[in-house]
Amino acid sequence: MVFVLCDKNTARYCYPVIKSKLPIHERIIISAGEKNKSLQSAGFIWNQLTERGTGKDSLLINLGGGMVTDTGGFAASVYKRGIDVVNIPTTLLAQCDAAIGGKTALDFKNIKNIIGSFHFPVAVLIEPAFLKTLDKRTLLSGFAEMIKTAIIADKKLFRKLSNTEIIPQQLQPLVSRAVRIKQNILKQDPFDLKTRQALNFGHTAGHAFESLMATRKDYLLHGEAIALGMVAESFIALNKSLITVKELNQITDLISHHFELPHIAEADFDKLFSLMKQDKKNRKQEIRMALPEGIGKVKINTKVQPDIIYSAFQYCNFALHS
Repeated sequence: MVFVLCDKNTARYCYPVIKSKLPIHERIIISAGEKNKSLQSAGFIWNQLTERGTGKDSLLINLGGGMVTDTGGFAASVYKRGIDVVNIPTTLLAQCDAAIGGKTALDFKNIKNIIGSFHFPVAVLIEPAFLKTLDKRTLLSGFAEMIKTAIIADKKLFRKLSNTEIIPQQLQPLVSRAVRIKQNILKQDPFDLKTRQALNFGHTAGHAFESLMATRKDYLLHGEAIALGMVAESFIALNKSLITVKELNQITDLISHHFELPHIAEADFDKLFSLMKQDKKNRKQEIRMALPEGIGKVKINTKVQPDIIYSAFQYCNFALHS
């Protein structure tokens, strides 16, 4: 049996585009939004699969952004100890990052991606036309992950992104480059034991920002949180003598040009630090980060002291709101 997992948005805007190209299938529709990347959604998927007599030889096609591919991927990874998945990412963020690489995850107790598994899709199918269904804010969210990829692996791509307009026709040619960079990293370290940790630049602080703001009216999209995380972690890289002041300014200027990011209340600093201590890369209760080593390179597993992290929060406020 073949199932297509959609959220309510992709069921409306994306599914009709490819319906006729899919094999005979049944649909499963979940609610949209990051708050639905949850055990409740996974449970709903399992219930639907069970009620419809799903066998071990079934296929789940995840049609959506990172929330859908993460949730559907996790649900498939443990259902009958694993059924195959195909990802059809519909957002820029999912096309260049979230749908690729086999990481699946759910949020739990307001902590980002704390429950997850590795479950590699049998295929990832990218349809550029889906980018035309996205609003500017959602495109920017994906653009942040492209910036991350450039900072850790491709100085030339960083220069191109610095001169790119956020419209589908300019972004489409750059998606394939971002995908190839991630694929090259995955070939070296598919299970995130060492080299793949480079892809976490901006995410230690970024996931903390995202979790903190998740229940607030001025919540952050994933890419917005990662953009703020990259500013913070680039400041930390400067303090570790890994990048120059010029490079820090280049990164901060590119992000501040495109993103309107929130001021961080000092009253939230301790909470953010506590959230960062939950990060999966930490070792021996020490916060570890992947930090840029110049633009185009990265240093993984870098120990970061608390005082530098608090200074990074202050830098974000100064650099983005002065």
